[in-house]
Amino acid sequence: GLLVNSGLLMGGLGNQGGIFGNFNTPWFYALAVLNGVLLCVPAPAQPAGRLALLGARSVLLGYTLYFFLVFLPFLPLSLLAVIAIGTGFLMLTPLVLLVVHLRILADDVAALRPHVARWVPQVVLVSGAAVLPLLLTADYYHDRQTLHAAQAYVYTPDYTKTYDLDAASLARTLATVRQHKDQGRDLIMGSQQPFLSTYFNWLVLDNLLLSESKLTTLESVFGVGLNRLNNWPSDGFATTAPAPAPAALRHLTARSTYDTRQQAWVSWVDVEVGNVNPAQQVGENRTRAQQAGEYRTTFELPTGCWVSDYYLDIDGRRDPGILAEKKAADWVYTQIVHQNDRRDPGLLAYAGPDQLRLQVYPVVGNTPRRTGVQITHKEPVELIIDGQTVALGRPGPVAASPAPVATPGGAVVYLSASAKQQLPLVQRRPYYHFLLDVSAA
Repeated sequence: GLLVNSGLLMGGLGNQGGIFGNFNTPWFYALAVLNGVLLCVPAPAQPAGRLALLGARSVLLGYTLYFFLVFLPFLPLSLLAVIAIGTGFLMLTPLVLLVVHLRILADDVAALRPHVARWVPQVVLVSGAAVLPLLLTADYYHDRQTLHAAQAYVYTPDYTKTYDLDAASLARTLATVRQHKDQGRDLIMGSQQPFLSTYFNWLVLDNLLLSESKLTTLESVFGVGLNRLNNWPSDGFATTAPAPAPAALRHLTARSTYDTRQQAWVSWVDVEVGNVNPAQQVGENRTRAQQAGEYRTTFELPTGCWVSDYYLDIDGRRDPGILAEKKAADWVYTQIVHQNDRRDPGLLAYAGPDQLRLQVYPVVGNTPRRTGVQITHKEPVELIIDGQTVALGRPGPVAASPAPVATPGGAVVYLSASAKQQLPLVQRRPYYHFLLDVSAA
């Protein structure tokens, strides 16, 4: 019946879905075989063996009951299916199997009553029947925890805690979210699983929808899956968007000036990027997303530095960056990249307390893309991006002894490292106090 539903015996749907739902995961087939074996195996004569067999058969009662409920609305159509295509008998199989399953369980309970207490078979039966629902609930709850932890890491990170996320588990969770998110427009149930999809959406997603942009962002951040376009062609199936080809850093330069008003260095870091294999990305029949590469990297921001400006060169002009909320900026960037929008986005965002994430798109052919970051810092430092190092600021008389910077009232005073070296060395002489405890005297 599962093979007919998936169309494998008729060269049909395969892994894309099924007539009555998507039951193409190996677990459905494995449980079907195990259920048939347990129902057909002869009952042992010993009470202990019969009790163990009762427990095993009761575990799979939920499996039999599930398919009975799935096929229950289609039972009136079984007679027409028998006349039309001759496979209507398979639609009656869950009903017959449920009757047989319940009859065998009743025989096991009746055979055990003379040998064990009356409540023992009942407890085994109820406990076994609850195994599959509890395992399914635990699995879905784990998916919920994994998904919520990943979203918290990306959108509301807590920099005081250490995250330990399982990328493999998240990949499986996102794949399940996509499967249950599919509206199943092929035939009847499509790629959803009856009842299970509803339960998954309730427990994992709180009956809400996880947007395509969030799915794409999670996949790109954790490196799982492929980025997808949220479009539907005429055949009713969603298509997978090609991930942009990676681009690499070509040149890294810096220019620094000392601002006497701020008493700090203002350094521009100029970044030039280009495609790794530009010849493979040129073709008449390739879309803009396939021809374009994307540069993305993360780098450490030295201590005492902060970002004060950003630019991106577009068609010969230099466009300044716009300060925006992080989630909104990520969403706009993702929309431009994955919707073939005729705009050139660049994104600079904090990926951690002292870590920046830089993304530039598109990088087409041999044409380089240029972007830059303005960094303000008190001391000369070195910045490393993708293995290339540039010096920001320079030691000299201008920055050797900057004047102390004090807050109003002089409660806090900022001194440079060179100024601290010129401070007189103070050696504090210890003096002692003696405390005598005479309370016990």
